[in-house]
Amino acid sequence: MKVKEQDKSGRLVVGRASAGSGKTFTLTLEYIRLLAENPDNYRRILAVTFTNKATAELKSRIIDTLHAIATCQPKAQSYIQRLNPADIDDLRHKCSTALTAILHDYSHFRVETIDSFFQSIIRELARELNLTANLRVDIDQDEALTEAVAVMMEQMRRGDNTFNAVVGYVSEKIDSERPTNWKIDKELIDFSHNIFNEHYLKAEKDIRQI
Repeated sequence: MKVKEQDKSGRLVVGRASAGSGKTFTLTLEYIRLLAENPDNYRRILAVTFTNKATAELKSRIIDTLHAIATCQPKAQSYIQRLNPADIDDLRHKCSTALTAILHDYSHFRVETIDSFFQSIIRELARELNLTANLRVDIDQDEALTEAVAVMMEQMRRGDNTFNAVVGYVSEKIDSERPTNWKIDKELIDFSHNIFNEHYLKAEKDIRQI
């Protein structure tokens, strides 16, 4: 996970964290830090996550923490210590103000998935182009891979790297003495799912150099 934001000087700040290292805590802390500067900042903040579950969790944590700080609950202490406010009463007042504003203006509380964020961009673009307001982009991973493999098989030529890799794969199947299905499209599609695997994404640069 990477957290990217700009500090007061305009510099890009990048945070890196692995699973179980307190990402939600850190994101909530940084969100509330911005609200402590100005309770209306929620209208200018976009928090983007990968999944609907993560979106719901982050929204819930922000609301819960704002309430905890505003009402002096013990569970807010870890956040208050990190925020280290010069005036604790001012922080609580701003959290209370921000919480009330968010609950009365929830549509501007922008914590959403990458997919829903780009869907909103597409809808705005459709409106500008006078297209149907119901325009939606469907992301079908299997359909995209099927089409990509079909295009690859059609475009590969004898002697190129793709052709040699496919021929080598078929030869390996023949040498294995197992029953061989010469229509390898499905196997290539199944194998292509690896490009969405986290382990592949981490090693993508190295793999491409092989």
